[in-house]
Amino acid sequence: MQPTSEERRFKIALPTMNNSGWSAFDEDLDQVLQTALDQSIQSFKHYLRSPTP
Repeated sequence: MQPTSEERRFKIALPTMNNSGWSAFDEDLDQVLQTALDQSIQSFKHYLRSPTP
């Protein structure tokens, strides 16, 4: 049985407002987003290079 969205939400341990953990979270998120963006760009370039039928 899959956990509900409420159950999943409570598993995320976010740092408190004045915690330095936010800078680490920000750096990690930036890296994840940059990787996703780079992969999307590479896929798009590959699509553009593909011959059209």
